[in-house]
Formats: sequence, C-alpha cells, structure tokens
Amino acid sequence: MLIVLVGAPGAGKGTQATMLVERLGFKQLSTGDLLRANIKNKTKLGLMVADILAAGAEKLANVERLILQPNNREDELRTWLMNNGFKLVAEKIMTENDKFYEIMVVEHGQMELSATELRFGPFLNQEKSDVFKARWQRELKKLEIALPHVPENRVDDRSAILQKMAAIKEAINEG
Repeated sequence: MLIVLVGAPGAGKGTQATMLVERLGFKQLSTGDLLRANIKNKTKLGLMVADILAAGAEKLANVERLILQPNNREDELRTWLMNNGFKLVAEKIMTENDKFYEIMVVEHGQMELSATELRFGPFLNQEKSDVFKARWQRELKKLEIALPHVPENRVDDRSAILQKMAAIKEAINEG
C-alpha cells in the first residue's frame, strides 16, 4: 500500500507520517530528507542540486538586496545564506489566515549565527513579538502532542524532541 501525504508547510504531514510509522508499521519516505541526504553525501543528485544553488548564487552577484519569504526550513535558508556570502539585515514575522510567514532581508556580506539564531532568526528572537511567540507556541504544542507517540526505546528521537521543546521554551521565555 502506498499513501502520499500532501499539504501546505506546517500542515502536519510529518507528524501524521510519524504516527503511521509507529502505529501501523509503515515506512516513511520524505523527499526533503532524501534531497538533503543526497547533498550531504555528494551523490550525483546532491551535486546537481548544489550546482544549481551555486549557479544561482553567481547570478546574484550584482543584486544588492534580496527579500525572501521561505515557506519552511527557515533555519536551513539562514545556514545557506551564512555559508554563501549573505547576511541578514532585517527579519519580520507575520500571520495571515492562521499561517505564519517569515520575511528576511539579506545583502552581500558575512555573518556568523549561533544554532539558536539559525533556528529562530537573530532579529526575530531578539524582538520576540507576539506573532513570533504564537508561532513557536504552536510548534511547541505540536511537539508536546507528538512526544507521547514516540516509543520509549527510541531514545535519540525522544531526546531530539525534548531538546527542540526546551529551545522553544527558552526562545519564548517559558523555560
């Protein structure tokens, strides 16, 4: 049997897939995970994606400022920017129709970001607006719901969830 979960970023596809794996023994295949693994392992596909990103970076050489609005994996975008000669100059978070959107303004330059800044955004984490707190409170609730469904013997998975929860609580000043 093949089940394909489709939905907007943050809709809960990963959470539902985890429950299907745990409760029914299904196998999970995430295209995003596959792509990141291919890039990390420098496979032909991974090298092709890296080449596309590198080619795109060259085309950005004459662009002074970019305004980006990623749909998800904002931390991975911040990492890419940091490793490819871009620096954040501003960030905002907003909500519309119960969805959260991060907006990043970047320019050429260097930046070093901590793991916390990569995850939460250096400007967003410093400002800690009500929208920022609401976004991360929602994420915290998802993790709190998911944790009891992760078997006790999956120590690494449980630990990762607990670490994410602690980081969120600290970021929204609930820890």
